[in-house]
Amino acid sequence: MKRANILFILLLSLPVIALAQPKEITLETAIDLALKNNAGLRASSTQVEHARKMVGTAFDIDKTEVYYHYDENNIAENGLPIGVWGISQSLQFPTVYGAQRNANKAQVFLKEQEFQINEQLLRKEVSKAYNTLVYWQNVAANYHYLDSLYKQFSIAASRRYEVGETNYLEKLTATSKQKEVGLMLLQIKENITKGHLELNKWMQLDSAFVVTESNLDKLEPTSIDTLRHPGLLYYQGAVSLSESKVSIEKQKLLPDINLNYFQGTNNGMDSKVYQGFQAGIGIPLFFGAQKSKINAAKLETEAVQSEALNYKQELITRYRQLETELTKYEEAINYYVQNGKTLSSELIHTATKAFQNGEIDFVQYILSLDNAKSIEMTYLENLYNYNQTVLEINYLMN
Repeated sequence: MKRANILFILLLSLPVIALAQPKEITLETAIDLALKNNAGLRASSTQVEHARKMVGTAFDIDKTEVYYHYDENNIAENGLPIGVWGISQSLQFPTVYGAQRNANKAQVFLKEQEFQINEQLLRKEVSKAYNTLVYWQNVAANYHYLDSLYKQFSIAASRRYEVGETNYLEKLTATSKQKEVGLMLLQIKENITKGHLELNKWMQLDSAFVVTESNLDKLEPTSIDTLRHPGLLYYQGAVSLSESKVSIEKQKLLPDINLNYFQGTNNGMDSKVYQGFQAGIGIPLFFGAQKSKINAAKLETEAVQSEALNYKQELITRYRQLETELTKYEEAINYYVQNGKTLSSELIHTATKAFQNGEIDFVQYILSLDNAKSIEMTYLENLYNYNQTVLEINYLMN
């Protein structure tokens, strides 16, 4: 009975599993999931934490030396040799540690900006993939309409041909047009499948999902912020880091500090404890190698400064290029809104009425439908390219 009950419960659960619906994804949801799941972004976040942990390594003092020294020449007052225990420590000049800490903090800032750049790029790729998927779904909707229409015409043309009401050319045109649209629809469906794969490449979900967005809305561009742009801030951090490295190399010219404390005694009669202290500095007598390191660090700083300037120039130029490209697509969109949409609708309405009244033949009717749908498809393509360009502007990194 227990086994039967368990089996009964399992059977009841099967329809629930079978009827499980794929998760509906909006753009905001897709971005949130990508920020949460994307392994590349997690790796970038880990690098930030690693850099923060490394700040504490600036005060990396050499190991303390504990030693025992025995020398038969070292005789105490009781006439016996002394065994000496001591502790020795070597330190760099204190300002070296401060300079290293500054460099480590600059490294943290650099990694934080890298993370911001990676996050922005991820947002852009998710948005572009989502926009592409919605575009193809809109194209599919248009071709579904044509496919349904041409199927009806193909059937009607075949029947009319069989009873002698039309010629073979009309029948052949209707059939070929229906097959052409059907083939295009299959290719569009493949693009939709590819769009799902591309979107999930960034979200990295283990479960199925669907995008139910039916409208390809026009996006709004934003102005470039040269004060808080992650790419520009990254190069500011890179310059700061390279300057910190120059400072470290200069600080290494300062003397090291050596400290030594020791005490000795023996096990003889009337033994005493003898204490001692030694302090000294390590003076660099040969500056050639260190001078070369300083010069090399300075050259690195100059190179990074030049890279930063070049990046800013390229960023502004790319922004202006995208603005020009955006204007091109916007003009085409405005034409459709002002004239094309009405023209397309009028073409379909007039051609349908003329075909029903026998004023035009089927071939002419098909040409009118093609022209009307071509206007709509051109609008969709321009709107898609406009949105993709807006996303390039809004998430511009290079």
